[in-house]
Amino acid sequence: MKRTVYIFHCSTHSSLYGFTFDATGANLPKEECGGHWVLDTTIEISDTDPRLISGLLPRDILAKLDADGYFIIEIKITFRERAV
Repeated sequence: MKRTVYIFHCSTHSSLYGFTFDATGANLPKEECGGHWVLDTTIEISDTDPRLISGLLPRDILAKLDADGYFIIEIKITFRERAV
C-alpha cells in the first residue's frame, strides 16, 4: 500500500530535510531547524518500493516515520572536478 510522505526543507539550513506523514509539518522538531520548515515535495511510497530516496530505502523511511512520526536527514552534495 502506497503512503503519502511530505518532505520539508529547513529555511536556514539548505541541506536539512524532514520527512513526515503530516502535511503541515507541525510535528517536525523546531529545534532541529534554526528557521522554519518549508514544504519541498510530496511522494507516494510503499514498503516494497525498490527506489532509493536520499540514499535510503523507502521501507527504512516508513519504519522511522511509524516509530517516531518524523525523520530528519542532512543531505550533502559535493562535486569533484574530473581530470582531463
